Amino acid sequence: MEIITTKNIVFEGANKRMSLLDVYSPKNVGKHPVVIFLHGFKGFKDWGYFPMLLSKIAENGFHVISFNMSHNGGTTENPIDFPDLDAFSNNTHSKEIFDTESILTWLENQKIFQYSSINIIGHSRGGGIAVLVTNRNIQVKKLITWASVDDFKSRLPNQKDLNNWRKEGVYFIKNGRTKQEMPMKYGFVEDLLEQNEKLLISNGAKGVNVPSLIIHGEKDKAVSFENAKNLNTWIKNSELLRIPKTGHTFDGKHPFVGNNLPAASLKLLEETLRFLKL
Repeated sequence: MEIITTKNIVFEGANKRMSLLDVYSPKNVGKHPVVIFLHGFKGFKDWGYFPMLLSKIAENGFHVISFNMSHNGGTTENPIDFPDLDAFSNNTHSKEIFDTESILTWLENQKIFQYSSINIIGHSRGGGIAVLVTNRNIQVKKLITWASVDDFKSRLPNQKDLNNWRKEGVYFIKNGRTKQEMPMKYGFVEDLLEQNEKLLISNGAKGVNVPSLIIHGEKDKAVSFENAKNLNTWIKNSELLRIPKTGHTFDGKHPFVGNNLPAASLKLLEETLRFLKL
């Protein structure tokens, strides 16, 4: 199916910060289901093979929306290389929930296409956000997680580093791709502590009542397969799929070179489409 891709539409996210979204749509007129895609920590909508995967989902009869979290470090002028580390330093999980729900509002008000239903896919930390947003919004009809985390607080550093983070007010994360030392203010931790009930993925997962597919790489070293098993236990109507011999990005890299998806990424796509079409 031929598609139309519209890149870098501006939307307003948390704290009225402007960010960008892409729309991949079937060219033929009609109401198609929508898929909203959420990237993870230090992620962005144009990472690696994401655009190719999302284009292929659209080719199968879905409107697909992919967006940059408003405080991921990108800007409307440069959405890839994290030029705004001040914005990154002020990011929180609550802001990412706000951003995702802003996409739901944008979708309701947009005039580009008509749609029949809403589905959400989240990768890594975006998977955890997708779980919480699905629990909070009855218009979401299906949930898919790719290599999702099952808890946010467990991703924090050890107690010694956490104490130093609180004392110094900032913690630095190395970005292997850009070589940047990316700052995170202690407000990130305060948000997790103050909004514990709202941000506890296990609570959100237990409230998810829609069909859900949990996909995880068998050899994921960044987010262990135990995370997927926990999500599958908590979500009532869920299916767990383990992809063997692959890790956190399902053998994808950035930049992505070529026109053929790695075998693990192709399996990820095939299973995602199977579930969306059920």
